[in-house]
Amino acid sequence: MAKYLHRSWFPVSWLLLFLLLVQQAGAQCPQRFRDPVFPKLQATPNIKYGINKLNTDGTSTWQAFDLYEPKDDTLSLRPWIVLIHGGAFTNWPPLDRTSPEIVQISMDLAKRGYVVISPEYRLFSGDASYRKMAETIIASAFDINDLMCFLSNSVATGNPYRLDTSKFFMGGSSSGALIALNFGLYINDTSDLNAELRQSLNTVAAFDNVNAQTLLQNKFCGIQPKGIIGISAAIIDTNFIQPRSGNVLLIHGKLDGAIPYMSGYPLGNPSLPKVYGPGVYLDRMHRSGLQVEADIYDNKYHVPVLHPFGDNLNLALQLLLQTGSIFDVPVLDSTERHIANFCYTILGSPVSNCITTGIKQNVITGQLQISPNPSSGAFTLALPAAARNKKIRLLVYDVTGAVVYQENIMSSGTYTLHLSQQPKGIYWLSLSDDAEGETSVYIDKLVLQ
Repeated sequence: MAKYLHRSWFPVSWLLLFLLLVQQAGAQCPQRFRDPVFPKLQATPNIKYGINKLNTDGTSTWQAFDLYEPKDDTLSLRPWIVLIHGGAFTNWPPLDRTSPEIVQISMDLAKRGYVVISPEYRLFSGDASYRKMAETIIASAFDINDLMCFLSNSVATGNPYRLDTSKFFMGGSSSGALIALNFGLYINDTSDLNAELRQSLNTVAAFDNVNAQTLLQNKFCGIQPKGIIGISAAIIDTNFIQPRSGNVLLIHGKLDGAIPYMSGYPLGNPSLPKVYGPGVYLDRMHRSGLQVEADIYDNKYHVPVLHPFGDNLNLALQLLLQTGSIFDVPVLDSTERHIANFCYTILGSPVSNCITTGIKQNVITGQLQISPNPSSGAFTLALPAAARNKKIRLLVYDVTGAVVYQENIMSSGTYTLHLSQQPKGIYWLSLSDDAEGETSVYIDKLVLQ
């Protein structure tokens, strides 16, 4: 695996674990938006964002999205990511927003504290052709624009999904990555397109009864992505790459037969529009002023987080039998971590859910007995023997890292903590005692229901 401009995050050597139980004392502190700090997620399927749209070939597409979010999250405004599924813009084979890599990555990001939205968009049916592919690419971009305007309106009318519009990321896999990269980062004016693509744009605009220029100039209803994430992403015209600022993360395999690493026709079909892979555009993007990170795998295929079912079926089946999974687990794990680190760094590496303590510290987990837990408000703490008959500093944090309760206590064994005034959700308890210049910190989770 080759890495291109791999960022590092700010070291947190003076921070301790707060949100997750550490495996050993002195471990690095898990951080919301970087680490999986929520044990459970909540998925809401089939949220309709627009009318069912006709495709240019006469078929129709259900305009809906699935939403993934951390369960028991109390944060009022949250970073969010739109992840767009792949499938070559065709409805056969039927890949949609339940595409396995999109679902898996969405669930992982939700456990790290993000809201993830996985939308449907228009596809074509029947045999592929240049016209079908070009018009469907434009139609799908219009659909994602409709999604963004729906979400913008939802923020303005109560914000039921608690989205922070200043902390938005866009990405996808394969054709979904093509939409995110080309329309999320580039194409802000009809003049940005070459003559053939402009003709397709005008055809779809007339079909949808919209003004293409007005739509592009007010793209996404004014919500700007802070970063673009592309798994097997192609550029449809390298002339798009003009000087600009921004952040891009790319995941690609050099053996990709669907979206060539260099340049060529999607799926090797010369009747389709030619596309360009990161082997052509990556360095040009970097030179244009973008901050680019990339994991390029020498021996991986299309959508490297999956076994190569589209590129090498025999190898994919062999790997499936060997591993029992459709995923290339090491690549999937690396990709999930890199996406989280990419977004976390752009967000400013916010420090949360941790405590800063003295010079010498011991982090101790698993020694607090808490009952009941979950609780409707009252938690009875059984202190470990080493912490009894000492002055104890008690702190309770919410998932944003804010202290919601603090008290100094002296207990011979048990203590009842009352949190009934706090909103339902996940909280983190810290008990610390100082003895001869050494601080012991006891960490555990509280669930208020």
